Amino acid sequence: MEDRHGDKCQGKRTAYLIGIGMGGEGQLTLEAKRWIRRAQAVAGARRPLESVWELVEGKAVLTSYQGEEIVRWLSGLPEADTAAVVFSGDVGFYSGAAKVKGSLEEAGWEVRFIPGISSLAYLASRAGIPWQEAKVISLHGREENWLEMIRVNPVCFFLLGGRTTPLSVCRELREAGMGDRRVVIGADLSYPQERILEGTAKFLLDEGKDRIEELSGLCCALVLGDSRRADPMSGIRAFSLRDQDFIRGKVPMTKEEIRTLCLAKLALKPWAAVYDIGAGTGSVSIAAKLALQGMGGGSVWAIERNPEAVGLIQANRQKFLPGDPDFYVVEGTAPECLEGLPAPDRAFIGGSGGNLQEMIESLLRKNPQVRIVISAITLETLAAAVEASEKWDFEEVQIIQAGIAQAEKIGRYHMQKAQNPIYLITLENPRRREHI
Repeated sequence: MEDRHGDKCQGKRTAYLIGIGMGGEGQLTLEAKRWIRRAQAVAGARRPLESVWELVEGKAVLTSYQGEEIVRWLSGLPEADTAAVVFSGDVGFYSGAAKVKGSLEEAGWEVRFIPGISSLAYLASRAGIPWQEAKVISLHGREENWLEMIRVNPVCFFLLGGRTTPLSVCRELREAGMGDRRVVIGADLSYPQERILEGTAKFLLDEGKDRIEELSGLCCALVLGDSRRADPMSGIRAFSLRDQDFIRGKVPMTKEEIRTLCLAKLALKPWAAVYDIGAGTGSVSIAAKLALQGMGGGSVWAIERNPEAVGLIQANRQKFLPGDPDFYVVEGTAPECLEGLPAPDRAFIGGSGGNLQEMIESLLRKNPQVRIVISAITLETLAAAVEASEKWDFEEVQIIQAGIAQAEKIGRYHMQKAQNPIYLITLENPRRREHI
């Protein structure tokens, strides 16, 4: 046991779980060196032991990082009252130290942690990137929605492994419409063979694919979010657009009161990818993009088959969103024209052309977690939406009817003039996926 100054007390066997940093020369802290030198017995995986071999030569050494095995080994060394177990990186950062700590404490050992330089701190410093706001996750053998993390965080750090490789990260970023994100990839950090690749995901795929494919061993990546700031005024404007603000022709348009309900049901979130299928004049598309600007960013695809409507969407895009790079106009018939587009997080179907079931199936194939909002004027469309809700057994099914009437002055009186009633159907999280 040791006092508050770190000096060992008598009568208690003490084990120091030590982070050695990345493992290269110069990574060890002075405190780590101190306790490795003082330990009579040292354990650890092969690679960390090799990095500190000059400090452990001549001591009792076990090549293992399994807690129970280390405890059994130490029980056969009664003369060793001070032991060290070395780990790569930092003992508190995706380390096996916690499991070893439990085994040692159960066997009566006093356990102390000695921190080291983590792969996050090392790679961020090499790239010159502050990381106090970083979202940190291990993708080594884990399934995580890491694309969503990138959309909503300014900096993301990933430990890579298994099916998630540097190449797959860059490919999925490009497919998700985030090919312009800055990526920093590190392999074999601090060792003589260290490699750090940096650039946009698109650039690394186009210009550095061969170098990415060569990366193996211990890999990690930093991905930077969009540097643009949220614009609260855009978010407010999204819900205050009037029908007369839009450039209009003979194409049907989702009216402003219904448009507000549609945005509410879509439940937009930062960096969402949104489809507006059957976009008409683009009123919902434009409002959705302004709302996303108020959250920091996101992408909208306005999908329309009518050439006249496509022209109106382009005109309204120029009026409300000049120069915005994340608003896309797609001319074609859904679901066929959805092929090749990034997976959506949200989808609004304002016009189905009788292909509602096929559209929903296509959306679910792209992203089973997509939230779908359908606008239905006819009972046939409503019936098709209900049938879809039963076919895929969605966990969330909401159906509301909205009837809007505006007062119109007639002589000395005001009378309500009703608009066509509209059904809004919200579907999310299908429990029956065999049809996808």
